Order: sequence, then structure tokens, then C-alpha cells
Amino acid sequence: MLTHETLIQLVGRKSISSILHLTLLSVILLPLAGCSGSDGNAGPMISSLATPTEDAPTDSNSESSLDDPDPNLGGEEPMPFLEEETDANSFATDVPSDSNVSDSEEEEDLVASLPTTPESSPIISMTSTPTGATASLTWPSSSDPKTKGYYVYYGKQPSESPGVCSYEERIAVDTPPVTIDELEPNTPYFFSVSAYNNFESPCSNEVTAITPPAGA
Repeated sequence: MLTHETLIQLVGRKSISSILHLTLLSVILLPLAGCSGSDGNAGPMISSLATPTEDAPTDSNSESSLDDPDPNLGGEEPMPFLEEETDANSFATDVPSDSNVSDSEEEEDLVASLPTTPESSPIISMTSTPTGATASLTWPSSSDPKTKGYYVYYGKQPSESPGVCSYEERIAVDTPPVTIDELEPNTPYFFSVSAYNNFESPCSNEVTAITPPAGA
């Protein structure tokens, strides 16, 4: 009987000891279980020492620029670009005050260098040939010592205006007269003469003549 009671007491003591051990383990393990992550990896949660702050939204209208500073944001106006001042009177010029004087002098020099236009229009005589006609022209020689020779102009079209040598053909001669061959028969021709040296004078008055029919 004593042995049976002793066994009961021993079992009771072990049960109470086991319960106490379980309670103590529970108290120790519960905080550790709360530190485990959601993926099952145990470990303490480490927080950053720095407190995260949300990025403030950026307003494009609030941005300041150098061209349009915002005084509320403390911006400063840009320094204006200073152009270097130039004193127009500080530059010397060699241009004459009256340029027309220089142009006038050059024009006078050019006119003085031109030979004199033949005073008289050329005198023309026509001769028929078996294939066409021949024109002989003469005019008074110029008394201008600057004249070195003459240009005899002719063509089927008149000049554009008096004094302008706009003809189809030209012959150069030292002195008059001059003969022009192989002209078309029964055709009106226009003639004029100019004098030349290093320059050429205006053409003389225009003369019109009609070639005769071709002869035998």
C-alpha cells in the first residue's frame, strides 16, 4: 500500500514538474515566434535608423528659372548682358564726305579718253554682183588725234537706239573708205560708224540702204 502511494506521489510530482517546464518554455518561445518573418525565416526585424520621408510632389510651375525668377523662392534676377558701347566718333574714316565728287571726276576722265564720234553719217554706194551686192562706205576722217581707227557696223535690223552700236556685223578699218561684200540682193541694210582707241565712241547716225538685185 505504501509502495502504491509512493508511486502516485512520484508521478504527481513529475507531472507538476513537467507542467512547470512546459509553461516556462512557452513563456520563452512565444516572443521568439513573433520575431519570425512571413517566409518562415526566424530573425529579429531590423529597422532603419533614418526615418523615411515621402518625396514631395514636384510642381513644374514652382520651378524657378534664370529668365523668370520667383521672388518667393529666393531666386535672383540674372545679370543683364552689357553690350560694349562704341563711340562712332572714335573711328577714323578715309571715305570722302562727298562721294559724288569722285564719281564725277572719274566720269569726266572717261569721257575725255573717248575718241570723237564721226561727225557725218557714212555715204553708201551699192553695186550688184552675180550672187548679191556690194556696199562701199566713206565718211570724213576724224580730226581727233586720239582716234586710231573705225568700226563699220551693218545688219538687217536697226539699232536699238541712236548712238548704240547694236548691229549684227562689224568691220574694223584704219581709215575710210571700206567695201562690204556678199550682201543679199533686194534687202534693206542699216549702217553706222564709230571711232576707237583704247575705248570706243558712240555710233554715228544710222543710214539705211537697199541692195540692188543680183546682176549677170
